[in-house]
Amino acid sequence: MKPIFNLEYVDNFVPTKKINNEYIGLVVKHWFDSTISSDKNKVYKVVFPKGCSKQLMLHQSGELSGLKTTSIVSENGKIQATAGLEEVIERNEYKLLNFALFGLVEQYLSHQSFITQKLYEIKQMEIKARFERISYVLTSTYEILPELLLDKSLSAPYLNQIVDSNSNCFEMYVFFKEAFINRCNGVAEQLRDSHNNYQNTYNNRLSKLQELLNDNVFAALERFAYGKLCEIFLSNNFTTSYLTSIQKQLHSMMEELINILESVTPWESNFRNGWQNQIDNEQVTKLERERLQSDLDMYVTQYDKIIESLKSKLMLKIEGVETIAKYSQVNDIQLFIKGGELYIGQ
Repeated sequence: MKPIFNLEYVDNFVPTKKINNEYIGLVVKHWFDSTISSDKNKVYKVVFPKGCSKQLMLHQSGELSGLKTTSIVSENGKIQATAGLEEVIERNEYKLLNFALFGLVEQYLSHQSFITQKLYEIKQMEIKARFERISYVLTSTYEILPELLLDKSLSAPYLNQIVDSNSNCFEMYVFFKEAFINRCNGVAEQLRDSHNNYQNTYNNRLSKLQELLNDNVFAALERFAYGKLCEIFLSNNFTTSYLTSIQKQLHSMMEELINILESVTPWESNFRNGWQNQIDNEQVTKLERERLQSDLDMYVTQYDKIIESLKSKLMLKIEGVETIAKYSQVNDIQLFIKGGELYIGQ
């Protein structure tokens, strides 16, 4: 099999990000100690060209190894598996790529709040059970993900479990989204007739808007993005088309939620225009008019800040996928090994 990377020694160590995962560090050090007997202070660089992940994926599946395959047909007539493929021997450099990319986004995974986030006002036991099962699959997979990247025979059943969990999670997202729409409509109804006293109303509007940021639908989106990131690593599929499709889906879900939330304060432009007209037509002093205008400006600023805060939180939830997608676009992914420690080029 033709190598799809090159290994070289370098004198200058370019600025890089260290992969701090303890397990990965021990594995890399073991590989380093068992295969390299020269000066350990040297820097060893592994360069993976753009598109190497797709080639590696095909090699691993046997599609480029020229091996004959045999389909296994079950009793019901469905193809269960493909036999006859021999294992393609991997050098450790292939696994370094997965390790480095995982280490790059591990910070985003470990900062996820889904472990502690609770469901709000969900009484159906079936919904709670499915939600907790999804959370369990994600946490249990994440805890041993570096080990799964090392052993393909272990990763296959976990990949099946993650794919199934992601499918269930998307269904949960749709369920929560409908509940979120109903909740927003309820808040909108409460605020609908509150335009007659703008100054007494705006704090209530902002408070209602802020309360909605803890809705279950955001937890579902977070778990879905988290599961998709696990799916990427377990499938070893870092192709541009695959990552782009995941990005598009996540961005579509984000925009959908933002649009729903913005509708919670009904006729927002009418509310602001009405308040502005009231200020302009008040028979008050210049100083008092400036104070009233300041209240309106503060309301607009706080309203926009809540929406921007939501956008930032949603982007943080999918930042791991965004980072992996960014690295798939570079011409070369450069890994560095120094003293048994792994770094990835920035």
